[in-house]
Amino acid sequence: MAWGCQTEKAPPEVTWIQPTTAPTWSSDAMVPLKFVIADPPPSRGQSEPTEWRVNIESNGSVWWSASGTLSSRPTAGGPFLVDTVSLQWQTPAASNLPPGTSELLLTALATDGEGATGADFVEATVESVPLSSSGLWWVDPLNPTALHHLPNGASNSVSFERPLLGAGHIVHLDGQSLLLLGETNLSAWAIPNGLPSTEPSWTISAPLVQQTGPIRFIRRAPLDTPGEALAYVGWPDRVQSLNADGLVFSTWLLEIEETLLDATVLDGQLVCLVRTNASELRLVRFERSNGARLGSITWTPEASGTMGVSGMAWLVSLDGDPVALESDGTFRRWYLEADGNTGLQSGALAGEGDITAAGRLESGVSWFSRSGTYRMETEWNQELVHPTPILVVAEDRANSHLWVLENPEGSEPQWKRLDAQNWTEVPSTLLLQTGAHSAATLSHNRAGPL
Repeated sequence: MAWGCQTEKAPPEVTWIQPTTAPTWSSDAMVPLKFVIADPPPSRGQSEPTEWRVNIESNGSVWWSASGTLSSRPTAGGPFLVDTVSLQWQTPAASNLPPGTSELLLTALATDGEGATGADFVEATVESVPLSSSGLWWVDPLNPTALHHLPNGASNSVSFERPLLGAGHIVHLDGQSLLLLGETNLSAWAIPNGLPSTEPSWTISAPLVQQTGPIRFIRRAPLDTPGEALAYVGWPDRVQSLNADGLVFSTWLLEIEETLLDATVLDGQLVCLVRTNASELRLVRFERSNGARLGSITWTPEASGTMGVSGMAWLVSLDGDPVALESDGTFRRWYLEADGNTGLQSGALAGEGDITAAGRLESGVSWFSRSGTYRMETEWNQELVHPTPILVVAEDRANSHLWVLENPEGSEPQWKRLDAQNWTEVPSTLLLQTGAHSAATLSHNRAGPL
């Protein structure tokens, strides 16, 4: 019994209707919640409407909560006010859950105008879908009419003849059973049960702008991106993120004098490496959430292989800072100090010879390969030397493996599987022969890391 403002009233009663037992939910599922509040009338005086709150907790940490107020108040001498509250809760994505199962406690709490409370509790479990991969997909731009697949554990690859409309880039949208391919257009190919569709699900043409040319890259969105898997697509004048239906979520637009070379996400921002109409190189930062341009830094490249409109340059990172690589191994590091000072640090990479390829893994680790010493290095403070030049790297996050396209002197390029931690070769029953300009991706059952 509670007293206040001459009101005499019994506390409210709360009863869970859904769930009533201890259900097990999967990750990224929409689950209905329902409970009933029975609010007794005051025997005298007047009471304010009862407030309610729902908490979902795991190990003392609140994962989700919701609250509200009943639309009516109980009347003195009248019947119990009975109200049903219906809610929906989306369980976390598998990438945001710890491995295995998580025990949950669901609390429905009602507090009347006098501060008296009633509550009901129910337990539940949410399971994280284990990350798995279903093998390597690759394409060869020199033969752009076939998709190739090596299923995990298989000793032979399979090929599918398809009208691919160009195949310079490929990425699998994890959990969506969809391959995105692109050269000058972007096309989506459904792969239910591992068999590609005979025609693309949809096709997107390049934006009609002054900066024309092939697609620069197609990549999965960063691992910390919540929800469904998104792709980042680099067009000559912009970067876009889109989903499996081809719906564009975000656009980061360059200035008219800039042409995109590469882009990556660092410290929550999108960083682009561009070439200007004056043949300068420029690093540009964008706000990832709204596409706002935050700043840039420009320089004139000095390596002969990087000069001119067809020159090569690569975007990697060092200790969280964006780094542009020129063809002779010169690096330009765009630093930003805590006091707001910014600038460009120049230096030379270890090794000899021109850079043949470079990039960032989905884990954020940078790598580069130099032709003279056939070396690969990850983050300059963790050197891993690989004996053969590397052209392409594709990541199997589920098995902690990397597929690398090696380019040995005097022989055809070939795929090899490596341990992702130390880059030692993982025995494989198959050496995949392929073209020198192949692109590849690993197919996973869901987005996010382990």
